[in-house]
Amino acid sequence: VTCRDGDHTAARRWQAVSSFAYPAIRVSPKGSLHGRFRTAASADFQMTDIQASAQFVERVPDHTGNASDFYKVSLQLSGSGIMRQGDRTLLLTPGTMTLYDTGRPYTLDFDEDYRFLVAMFPKAALEMPHGVLGELVARPLDTGKGIGAVTAAYLRSLSDQMDALPRQTGRVLARTGLSL
Repeated sequence: VTCRDGDHTAARRWQAVSSFAYPAIRVSPKGSLHGRFRTAASADFQMTDIQASAQFVERVPDHTGNASDFYKVSLQLSGSGIMRQGDRTLLLTPGTMTLYDTGRPYTLDFDEDYRFLVAMFPKAALEMPHGVLGELVARPLDTGKGIGAVTAAYLRSLSDQMDALPRQTGRVLARTGLSL
């Protein structure tokens, strides 16, 4: 989905698309709106490539309970912003990768055009003891070496090839993403 401010329904469309992909969020554009939202999903993994103008994103109360059981990993590709979750604040600059918990309030604040990738998956999809990932929330994950570098490269590649991958291949790649 691509939205431009000249379309009088752009802000409503952008909010609708954002809310569909990520329940329980509110998006508030800062000035004129333009953005592109590309996503591919399987039952256990959703990959989204978001390019947009300055905006404020906040997790709002979820009365359905549908938005609480996921983690998101984001990789900032361009522009910068600030992520807040709990008592932590993280500056998002190109190359920053971090984890956030959709079951807890968070905000993303972008004062300029930006692009970032978001991989979302159920908390239950990871075989890790409860609370371990909570220690990583809103902290930078090292993308310069080791598994962080491999994961960042994988997410970039997956986004670059999103439109070219057949659906059945996407499921296999989603499992690989969860393993990373």
